[in-house]
Amino acid sequence: MRYIPIVLNDLLDDAVQQTKPDAFEVEKHVTLHLPQSECILVCDELWLSECMIVLLENAIEHADKKKDIVVSLSEQDGYYHIDVISTGMIPELDTGRNIFERFYTSNIGHFGIGLHMAQEIAAAHHGSLSAMNHPQDNTVSFNLVLPILQDERAYSVTGL
Repeated sequence: MRYIPIVLNDLLDDAVQQTKPDAFEVEKHVTLHLPQSECILVCDELWLSECMIVLLENAIEHADKKKDIVVSLSEQDGYYHIDVISTGMIPELDTGRNIFERFYTSNIGHFGIGLHMAQEIAAAHHGSLSAMNHPQDNTVSFNLVLPILQDERAYSVTGL
């Protein structure tokens, strides 16, 4: 991993722009909500971008047709919170299945690597990735939480 300071707002915008054609193809729209100020994060830009693309592609594939996918970035208590919210539920979350388990998939033709890799990338950045169904409004949210560390020496070398 190569940790450098980046503007997280730009990374998220790039990931959304990269996945918009896929969303358009299946009649979905991705909306991005960013704070006014730049959010600086020391991270491995390539791997963190890959993590975001996995989350967005997952939302595009599983969200209800003709519904919005919302990506938001906020700062709270020394952490950046990135939420990817889409309509539709993930039944496996309610049955106790670990959707982040390596090789777990509910789709034929998929390998079950993406969400596991995304969680590993979050962990390599001393962060976390979780998912939760919200039955009251028929949505599912993925929450990526990353500590706001400003010095690349704060990170240890990992196996990614």
